[in-house]
Amino acid sequence: MIANPAMPDSWVWNTVNSYHTLSQGLLYGFQGARLPVPDAGPGQQLSPSADVYFIDYDNDLSNSSKNLVGAIRIFQGNENTGILKVCKVAGPGIAVGTPFSFTAGSSTFAVPAGPPPGGTCMVGPSFPVGTKITVAETIPVGDTVSSITVAPPGALLPPATTNPNLAGGTVDVAIGNGVTEVTFTDQRTGFLEICKRGDGVKGNFTFNVSPGGLGPFVVPAGACSPAIEVVAGTVTITEVPGSTMVPTGCFTIPAGQQGACTVGTSTVTVVPGDVSTMTIAFITNKHAGQPPFPEGGTDSPAGTQPLPSR
Repeated sequence: MIANPAMPDSWVWNTVNSYHTLSQGLLYGFQGARLPVPDAGPGQQLSPSADVYFIDYDNDLSNSSKNLVGAIRIFQGNENTGILKVCKVAGPGIAVGTPFSFTAGSSTFAVPAGPPPGGTCMVGPSFPVGTKITVAETIPVGDTVSSITVAPPGALLPPATTNPNLAGGTVDVAIGNGVTEVTFTDQRTGFLEICKRGDGVKGNFTFNVSPGGLGPFVVPAGACSPAIEVVAGTVTITEVPGSTMVPTGCFTIPAGQQGACTVGTSTVTVVPGDVSTMTIAFITNKHAGQPPFPEGGTDSPAGTQPLPSR
């Protein structure tokens, strides 16, 4: 390679000798006996004895950046690189279009959540093939990461027992040839428990829950259902009518979670979180024709909502 006097001063990567000495094309200093960097003036032939040359085209070292080695990043033109692609799926409770922030290496970018199964994807940064990268989501308060998948599967780094890390919203991958795709799914859910009570109430009672069209859930008199995972927010519990028993009142633990209470329907609030923050919904029944329990009466705690007589 002959230096061209018409060109500005620059660093030149010596393709004859360099590919076997520097890893991934990153120049943080020079290797061993290759100090100092040879300086080739105009019209000089570059010898294969060094990895990098500084070409002082105008023979004026006073305007040269030769000493700024620490700021130089050399990229091999034929180095194999792969693309990282990040996808976001809107799970239960997540609105389509909600933006989520991610980091991969030193890059930060946003991906809007899309509908399942594939969500919405963004082409992220490129990395040299074989680079180990941690992809991390900034998890919004109240959300949980329910799934992280990697394609191709071989790009997922071991150990499988801790990677991916759903609680932390991270996954470690090795960038391969072509595209390495990482898909995150978030959800915003909480837990509900339905309990049945009332004087002389016997038998089983059936409930459906929305949103989500969940159920039927069968609850014996004097007992409660298992914890039911639901979309956080407003939840409606509907009791399937029975032959001799009718619902007469509703209340929740915590008390502030009870909303409208009508015949056969109880509306409650469920906060996002695990079973420790669940809403326990009590629905009181009576025999048909029996007057409703008065507020604060024997079967209805003070502050609950009894139903009017029909």
